[in-house]
Amino acid sequence: MAITKMIVNMMEGAIKVESQPEKGSVFTVELDLLLAEDMSAPFQKLPPISVLVADDDPVTCSSAEKFLSELGAHAEIVHSGNAAVEKAMAAHSIGQDYRLVLLDWKMPDVNGVEAAQAIRLQTGCRLPVIIVSAYDWSAIEHQATEAGVNGFIQKPIFKSTLYRCIRQYVFNETSPSRGEETDVDLSGKRILLAEDNALNQEIASELLTSRGAKVDIAVNGEICLKRFESSEPGYYDLILMDIQMPVMNGYDASRKIRSLDRPDSASVPIFAMTADAFSEDIRAAKEAGMNCHLAKPLDIPGMMRELRRYLDV
Repeated sequence: MAITKMIVNMMEGAIKVESQPEKGSVFTVELDLLLAEDMSAPFQKLPPISVLVADDDPVTCSSAEKFLSELGAHAEIVHSGNAAVEKAMAAHSIGQDYRLVLLDWKMPDVNGVEAAQAIRLQTGCRLPVIIVSAYDWSAIEHQATEAGVNGFIQKPIFKSTLYRCIRQYVFNETSPSRGEETDVDLSGKRILLAEDNALNQEIASELLTSRGAKVDIAVNGEICLKRFESSEPGYYDLILMDIQMPVMNGYDASRKIRSLDRPDSASVPIFAMTADAFSEDIRAAKEAGMNCHLAKPLDIPGMMRELRRYLDV
């Protein structure tokens, strides 16, 4: 919330909260924003395809139905996994299969992965099935793929996301899948992670070690500098550097690493990791000698693309 308040203040806006015990909280942000000259320009009308949407959240259903209608598609809405399976079976029995099925992962009866598996078993058809969730895809990717799920959409759903999804999975327009984006082999790579937050350490370390990397952790910039300085030249293939750390911050640590008199001090890739994602923060990272700026929370496909770029994997 502190970061949100800072961003709202910088944009000369206002934020307020209304809260009631055992009922919940409503946060309202007010900003003055310019409207794009032509909001419809990026989207072309789609053929009148039929899309099945299953989600127990009425707001998500309403948004999906509205966006699909604006794109020229017809949405059929159900609110449970079992209802989605029944609808898919009924459509298949009369030879009018849906062109796309969107399934929420968390539903009260059966979840989206289970519903996808049942649809595959009962219909046998190859219609695209997409999981929709606010949770991270990596937690269910293997199970979902085994169940016949084709892809994933992160909540909240946007019109542009639906448009790209339909273009890719219904009309087979080429686009790298999320699996391809995150399938990076880091075997044999040594990475020095400078991060003072234990949870962030665990998340980043798991992401990297699960792909074969060896990760050493430093809890502040000074320890990171000492670890790099005491290692053999070329020992570390990459440094992931948090910016806000005690003792020595990421900017200062990066500058000192770049100034060391050793053959790899200028060439080792250093990635900034920070919740500060404004243009001036990106510029500050570059001025400190960093190669890349990764905003928190980490965009995993984006991070993997940068790892491919700098580590040649």
